[in-house]
Amino acid sequence: MPIYKKIAEPENFVASNIKLLLYVNKLQAKELGHYIGESSSNISSWVTQRAMPSITKIQKICLFFNVPLDDFVTKDLQDSVNKYKIAG
Repeated sequence: MPIYKKIAEPENFVASNIKLLLYVNKLQAKELGHYIGESSSNISSWVTQRAMPSITKIQKICLFFNVPLDDFVTKDLQDSVNKYKIAG
């Protein structure tokens, strides 16, 4: 009898939350890339789920939009997105 427990795959909201935060704040991938030191093509890859940003880049995105890291990764921000509009 195994002593481990199978853990279900957690849902990941990184791609949809990046896309949502860009849209709500009227930003292009290029603009976000400038602030976090990343190319717009890489950000587009994250949004389309062809790639996943590193934890360091996720942290920078969260700092930029003032979003808690745990919320950004594990929650759909759609319902609380107005909390994450940046001044502009």
